[in-house]
Amino acid sequence: MTECRKISFDEAVDSLPKKWGETFHFLPKGVKEKATEIRFRTGRPVSVCTGVHNYFITALRTLSTFPERGCLSITKQEMEELVLHLCGYSLHSHQDDMVNGFLTLKGGHRAGLCGSAVTRNGEILSVKQVSSVNLRIAREIKGCAQDFIRLVFSDGPKNVLVAGRPASGKTTLIRDSVRLLAQNYQVAVVDERGEIAASVSGVAQNDIGPLADILDGYPKSQGIMAAVRSLSPDFIVCDEIGSAQDIAAVKAGTNSGIHILATIHAACMEELMQKPPVRDLVDSRAIDRIVFLKSRQAPGTIEKIIKVGEYHAQMGGEHIDYCLVHGIRPDSIGTVTKTCPSTANSSFIDG
Repeated sequence: MTECRKISFDEAVDSLPKKWGETFHFLPKGVKEKATEIRFRTGRPVSVCTGVHNYFITALRTLSTFPERGCLSITKQEMEELVLHLCGYSLHSHQDDMVNGFLTLKGGHRAGLCGSAVTRNGEILSVKQVSSVNLRIAREIKGCAQDFIRLVFSDGPKNVLVAGRPASGKTTLIRDSVRLLAQNYQVAVVDERGEIAASVSGVAQNDIGPLADILDGYPKSQGIMAAVRSLSPDFIVCDEIGSAQDIAAVKAGTNSGIHILATIHAACMEELMQKPPVRDLVDSRAIDRIVFLKSRQAPGTIEKIIKVGEYHAQMGGEHIDYCLVHGIRPDSIGTVTKTCPSTANSSFIDG
């Protein structure tokens, strides 16, 4: 049984200028509960995305799945005002965030930005003339990680990567995992983008459990090392690792006897292993399990669980998908595109 914080949509649109906030507050409750993003594009219709449908707001303030003539759109001037408002009317203090492509808002919601980059020697110095804003609605869904915790940690702590496409529910899953793990374990959360704990003035807005410590705004590699040095955690949790610095810090954490739970962008094992730093991490046996999630049509749903040690032992390093889909044997799953062993030789499958 899951519990969803009902105010997530309204909380997210409260971060918008008054005109837009009033518009979105009056959307049907059913759309609000399913909405994952609100997208603004200069000179084009504003859309509300549910992961299944894109809705446009008509001149009569009704919803349409087609961008009809007269649908609500945003002008260049309105876009400038929107970005300024999201930055708290201080663009200068948010330039680093804009260069990184996002602004973290109260409640853990995030505004993704794109526009014209100002570069020097291949490095982005600033972003101007923002043309698109994607307001991603963060939802605290209590209970959504219960199956994940049961399947992965029932026999004790492990080092785990949660992989999936964008909008597959990775952050939502580990947010609830922190809450559950921190009932019994000391958990250090490296919350670089503020999307896990949603801290405001040093206070977590989300329920992260009684035994969690938050390293808010720390770059992942530095936050992991700070947690290793000073917090003596049982688990370190972080979102969206991938750089060589992140991977080196994860290895250092596991070498210190601390368990890691982290997310990464990858739709399948083949895609994951194409990232050299991540391939080195997997090949080093620092990771015990890799959990793949389904697409945005079923966010937070487990598609595969791979036991890394037995994956290497049985395949001699050859990267072939071994999977569990809620207890279903791999040879019965239509989504697996590579050869799997027979069920008689699949003892390494979690179940």
